[in-house]
Amino acid sequence: MTEMDNTMMKKRYDNIDLLKCLSTLMVISLHIPLWSDNFIESSSIPQIIQYAFRLISEGVPFFVAVNGFLMLQKKSFVMKLHLRKMGRIFGLFVLWAGILICVSFALWGVPEELSSEQFIGYILDTKVGSPYTGVLWFLENLLGVYVVFPILWKIYQDDFSLFRYFFLIATVFVPGIGCLELIADAVSTVSQTTLIYSAIGFIKRFNSIGNGWYIYYFCLGGMIFHYLDVIKEKRFFLSSAGFLSWLIAFTYGYLMSVKTNTLYKDSFNYGSVFMVIFIIGVFALTIYFQGNKNILTRIICDIGKNSFGIYVSHTIFIQIIRKFFPIDGIVSRITAFVIVLILSYGFSVCMGKNKLLRKLISVS
Repeated sequence: MTEMDNTMMKKRYDNIDLLKCLSTLMVISLHIPLWSDNFIESSSIPQIIQYAFRLISEGVPFFVAVNGFLMLQKKSFVMKLHLRKMGRIFGLFVLWAGILICVSFALWGVPEELSSEQFIGYILDTKVGSPYTGVLWFLENLLGVYVVFPILWKIYQDDFSLFRYFFLIATVFVPGIGCLELIADAVSTVSQTTLIYSAIGFIKRFNSIGNGWYIYYFCLGGMIFHYLDVIKEKRFFLSSAGFLSWLIAFTYGYLMSVKTNTLYKDSFNYGSVFMVIFIIGVFALTIYFQGNKNILTRIICDIGKNSFGIYVSHTIFIQIIRKFFPIDGIVSRITAFVIVLILSYGFSVCMGKNKLLRKLISVS
């Protein structure tokens, strides 16, 4: 490997740490929540701007794509180690579910007549929005991807054309169907769409990818790695396309909101082709990021390296702040955002200094 290749490799992984840092900031911003974006209920320019930023504050797709980028490029695979890693992830899932529930009980009180069966039910209730463990849906879905990872890795390494075929099929049934749903939503504002939604339901029944968006973003990471040279060559075009995709997503959400006089779901961009293009664009834009240029870039990379610890712990600090300090106006939301980032980052760094405690904040 030449000196230039070594430099590029270092830049690439600095870029990955930067993306993990950005993802962490996005996740915290959603859980504070930082954005007050209902510009329909209380129309103002600041709220419209916040709606625009809310649309791209989907950190999980970046996390998953980065995971796929790193894992699918590996040249060797040991099933025993992979199964051990899956077991560790499941153990962390259960452990952190218990920790988050106990912290919530300590801060807000234990529900009346709490039984062991109810406690286990709280652990298992990891859907988005769950009062205790909703943040852990990320781990649950990650484990779902790891179940099929050996198959994806084998195809990726031995027959990339077959992997590309799978990615194409996934594109049709994941962002493809998502596009049809966005079109149907738009048409529904001016016309009857029963037939369109029926057609979409019909197409969905052919979908064999249950954990669709998670699998798709994971495979997208692998595609990005495979076409890394193309991304470098088309960097300006792809970066511009990523920015344009954000503007189009915002324009769509804004016009739909105005047309229906109801805020169009601000989470719609998580599962849209706009987010796919945005991820590729941000990757292209940041591909030459250097982590050792100054203290700020080193901190950014370190936040990226500690992203998992920050992710599992940040809701604890959000709850503590909410318990003792009101989070209302923009100043208090920004303040809370900064405090939660500092505390969860500090927590992760401190845990990482102990060999035993480090295992609680790492899946590697």
